Amino acid sequence: VRLDTMPSFDFTLQGDHEDTKTFEKFIDRLLFLRQPSLKIVKFALTSDRVFAASKIHDWISKIVKCNIEELSLKLHRHCIVPFPLSFFNCESLVKLRLHMNLWLPESISWPRLNLLQLSYGFSLDKLYIEQLILRSPLLETLILSECSWSNWNGTTLNISAPALKCLVFNDLITYTRMRNRTVKIHAPELMHFTYTGDFATDFTMSSFSSLEDAEIRFKIKSYYLDEAKRAQIGHAAIKLVGGLSNE
Repeated sequence: VRLDTMPSFDFTLQGDHEDTKTFEKFIDRLLFLRQPSLKIVKFALTSDRVFAASKIHDWISKIVKCNIEELSLKLHRHCIVPFPLSFFNCESLVKLRLHMNLWLPESISWPRLNLLQLSYGFSLDKLYIEQLILRSPLLETLILSECSWSNWNGTTLNISAPALKCLVFNDLITYTRMRNRTVKIHAPELMHFTYTGDFATDFTMSSFSSLEDAEIRFKIKSYYLDEAKRAQIGHAAIKLVGGLSNE
């Protein structure tokens, strides 16, 4: 089977012995010899190397033209890439995992998206994320891990996803990004819920009649807290646990 006709690709490039330029040329040849009519079902790349932003931009452009269904990128934190606009309107995309620095535009349309994982370094605008979730009616798995946020202080993060079955929210204590913020979750089909990190001021949740398991881990440096703050944490924890009741 010719490489440029294969439906799925999963690459890992790590370690000082690897030649970044040679690898870039290999991917160039692999993608640009491929006919757009040949669908790419999956493209995954994990690397600790810093690729040229223009290279990644061109690869993504080609992948989108091949009607990519599953894309997974785990790249060096110094890889800051301006993705092509065509990527943010990719109608074929079903699963997306990004572990890298990336700016999300205001307008995104992934109508078939079933799984979304944004991890490490993402700067998430609360309003954009809310709209993205609303515009993804088939979304069943949402993972937000170690991201930074904007436009959230003093307002409520609304996660409204009627089809959502798995929600993972991981916010490291060192960032204390959840503190003094509120969360509202409407996901009536939710089956699995994981929350790790600092506490949010308040949680509002719809009934989770389908919930099968939940894992909640507050990570708090208690020596920074006075009695009032401890009471606030207790109230938030009770409301969160109570809201997970499927009765």
